[in-house]
Amino acid sequence: MSTRTPGWILAILLLVAAALTSACSQLPPPAPPPPVVAPSAEAVRPLVYGMRAPDTAFLTEENAPVTLSSYWTKKPVVLIYYRGGWCPYCTRQLMGLAKTSEKLKRMGFTTLAVGADSPESIRKYSRPGVEHTFLSDRTMEGAKAFGVAFRVDDQTLARYKELGVDLEAESGETHHILPVPSVFIVGRDGVVRFVHADPDYTVRLSNEGLVFAAENAVPPQDR
Repeated sequence: MSTRTPGWILAILLLVAAALTSACSQLPPPAPPPPVVAPSAEAVRPLVYGMRAPDTAFLTEENAPVTLSSYWTKKPVVLIYYRGGWCPYCTRQLMGLAKTSEKLKRMGFTTLAVGADSPESIRKYSRPGVEHTFLSDRTMEGAKAFGVAFRVDDQTLARYKELGVDLEAESGETHHILPVPSVFIVGRDGVVRFVHADPDYTVRLSNEGLVFAAENAVPPQDR
């Protein structure tokens, strides 16, 4: 006796599969999880591709509030989280992004550099030739929402102070929270299109890698 499935049944199954695929593609992107602070850099859980980005609020260098959606509704956003202007790895990364930010601008992106520093601390660091916009997430609410916030342990905090780094003075806050250096690319629909985060603060996404990610994350017609 033949066990072959009749053609009409296969046709129905294919139609059902196609309908389910179409329905799934039309589902809204999943919302970000509740904001959290990880106990260490290794324990952070960044947002992943396809999730909706949180419309968090930041402060400009002039201490004016601004929402992330006010940027992404105009152009896709390259959001770079860095620890602070006191971090040599961060300043090296951001200064090296000068030409890359200009290229990203020509490609149709807005580049935002967001750190734990207060607006006052941001202004005190010299950044000649830098094209990207600097924003303050001094409360680290944005970093929490993006899943890259962690609490600095007491031993590390003491070591920072020995090196002349006072996190409370830089942020104006007493939370002792820093972001894991990371890059998020957010489309004009507010959906995360690319994520790079490494708990090792000495590891950063290269300029070439950033341009490649931007080119492939958001097609030209969506910029």
